[in-house]
Amino acid sequence: MLLGGCAGKLRRDYPGANPDNVWKAMQGAAEHPVYTDWNVTENGVWADKEGLRIEIFRELKREVREPGLKPRREEQDWALSLRLVQRGSGPAVEVESRTIESAGRFRVATDHIFNEIELRLAQFPSSAEAAAAASTGSSTTSTDKPAPLEAP
Repeated sequence: MLLGGCAGKLRRDYPGANPDNVWKAMQGAAEHPVYTDWNVTENGVWADKEGLRIEIFRELKREVREPGLKPRREEQDWALSLRLVQRGSGPAVEVESRTIESAGRFRVATDHIFNEIELRLAQFPSSAEAAAAASTGSSTTSTDKPAPLEAP
């Protein structure tokens, strides 16, 4: 999968994926974030289905404990815009930062979101499975509301 952009905007392509499933995966990643190393203390999400855009404001906190050092609290605030776009190879997700952050921190945040989208997309049937189900009359569709993922 191709990543492109600068410090404030990154894109990941999902060639061959169903755009409706990519949207559902985006919405699930926005509304039900899964972190193993952070606590989500605020997660404001606004989804515009017609505009294929999701706005996220997220606060993350954690206590870091390292041998020989006093524990320290770390906090991160994110204001991100996700947009579903159509490209020649299929759907893609663009993530843009609404705040000024270092390229490294932005990359970590977007990688996390892209990975959550991929995990959710893996829960949908592949295009070949969906076509086979359609030809046999069975249903492989899922609900319109994305389900939360379990933490690994």
